[in-house]
Amino acid sequence: MTGTIGVINGSLFLFYIDNVAIGSATSHSLSVQAATRNTTTKSSAGWETNLAGLRSWSATGSGLVVFADAYGLSQLMAAITARTPVTVRLSTEVTGDKFFQGSANLTDISVDTPMEENTTYSFTFKGSGPLTELSQT
Repeated sequence: MTGTIGVINGSLFLFYIDNVAIGSATSHSLSVQAATRNTTTKSSAGWETNLAGLRSWSATGSGLVVFADAYGLSQLMAAITARTPVTVRLSTEVTGDKFFQGSANLTDISVDTPMEENTTYSFTFKGSGPLTELSQT
């Protein structure tokens, strides 16, 4: 098996929306949650008991605002306005490395325009269904 050996440099990871990398990106994050459902009864001897419940995931990222990017702030604004799910992927593109992919809805965009600093944006996607772990081929 080929792939990245050792600790992976975060700069290798790109965030894709419908197979187009988000341009001028500075960071990304993927979060998976697993809820529990309470099953405590009077016979639990005062201890809370739980079983597995719903799972969910979300992805966030940020970048520099560059209007010439193939996918950047303008395309994110169009995606949130359209309210249609997109395929998101967090990947190194190194053969043999794992990547994560799923359908998601864009739920938040923010733009920061500080005086005499870079203009940046950040975004949040909420998963709509399972998150899949696959391998690069």
